[in-house]
Amino acid sequence: MSGSRRSVKQRIQLLKKMAKRLSAYSTVAAATVASLNSTVNAAEVRWDIPDVLVGNLPGIMFNMENGESVAATNIYNNSTSGFIRLVGYYSSLYPNPYIYTPASSTKGAFVGSGSNVARLSVSAIIGASQTFGAYPSAGLGNYGNLGNWALGESGYIGIRFDLSGDTHYGWAEVSRLVNLTITIHSFGYNDTPDAASTPKEDDSLIGDINLDGKVDDADLNLLLSSFDNPPSEENQTDLEGLLENFGAVKESATTPVPEPSSIMLLAAGAAGLVGWRRRRSCKAA
Repeated sequence: MSGSRRSVKQRIQLLKKMAKRLSAYSTVAAATVASLNSTVNAAEVRWDIPDVLVGNLPGIMFNMENGESVAATNIYNNSTSGFIRLVGYYSSLYPNPYIYTPASSTKGAFVGSGSNVARLSVSAIIGASQTFGAYPSAGLGNYGNLGNWALGESGYIGIRFDLSGDTHYGWAEVSRLVNLTITIHSFGYNDTPDAASTPKEDDSLIGDINLDGKVDDADLNLLLSSFDNPPSEENQTDLEGLLENFGAVKESATTPVPEPSSIMLLAAGAAGLVGWRRRRSCKAA
């Protein structure tokens, strides 16, 4: 099974490229480049997957890097880098859900006290400042116990793990909905070593090209000045976002009325895009 990656990294890289093309002509664009430079290297990788109900041993393994999930073949020596393993029920002696990092990991741990995994909120910041705990096991991998989560509770697990010797931070969204099982809904991590991670999704506006919290003339000018010839798929996506959200302000109920000149520019851009699509369709025919 695979999830769909919903990371802002590729979009930021595109915006960075667009802003660079204007930097020779605009001090505003140059400032945008500097801002994006500090953001593009740290990006959340998020995997929204169909809910997976995990039951008895040996459990299911989830790949933080590519979103894939596979059934574990046994309880020992699951040492593939980047995987976490969930078990809904260990045994009659230990009738709790557990989460494991790879058996080869020396950095694997979970936010919590001892081996008890803490139940975090969606806004949690998971990084070096958090307290991590785990019970080390050479064959099983470092593991945490979710027995302290009540039946019916949902939340987020804070995860520390290593990739190629580097420390990464991530999370998993899980629920204890059915006895002797654990359900996972989504998971993710920050792909920059040592950078903190959060389950909270990016709430930037589509069409906010310069990331100032507004979709306005500045975004329109930046987009039109950097259009590829012919327009790329990314250009089309950004233009459609501008058409949909022009005048919107992040986290505000007020929606300013666009200036007539802005509306005309948007209409012209949309018409040009439709014309380009029609010409492309004609050539294809």
